[in-house]
Amino acid sequence: MRLRRSRHCGSGASTAATAMTGRQIDFLPDDCDPTVRTVTDYWAGLPATALGVPLRSDFDPVALPARVLPHIWMVDLEREPRRFRFRLCGSHLVRALGFDPTGRYYDEVFPDFAGTETFAALVRVRDTAEGSWRSGDPNLVFPNHDIRLLERAFLPLTTDGKRVDIALAVSVYRSRSLANR
Repeated sequence: MRLRRSRHCGSGASTAATAMTGRQIDFLPDDCDPTVRTVTDYWAGLPATALGVPLRSDFDPVALPARVLPHIWMVDLEREPRRFRFRLCGSHLVRALGFDPTGRYYDEVFPDFAGTETFAALVRVRDTAEGSWRSGDPNLVFPNHDIRLLERAFLPLTTDGKRVDIALAVSVYRSRSLANR
């Protein structure tokens, strides 16, 4: 399976992940954040279902380096109605938001969520079974107004092998002072 590059990213691929699964992760730029690369390479190395994406049950966070765990979160991708719920939130996201949104829907946390790039990216991941990467302005309002840069990947997972119903996410938020370095 070849994963299409989104409009927000550069070129690059992980040959190690491609050799292990046949999935090429060309949606990540060569210079992406090492945390994002580590999680994405791990995801790409998981066995694929007939759908072309890993089962949620094959994702084992213990297999990842401890330094990346605070950056991992998951989103339930509901179809009818079309809503997205925070399933699991790492401490890096919780600090950026200023609270733990686990169990809440995006549109409860961000009232204008349906018009955001994040909404569109989650729809694409759910409907195309392709990963997504983005770097830039967070676009959503964070209580910590010092956050100026986001780097994020959404990676499709399935619970039943028939449809994408979870997005594995990895994000790195940088403050204004760190973004200028």
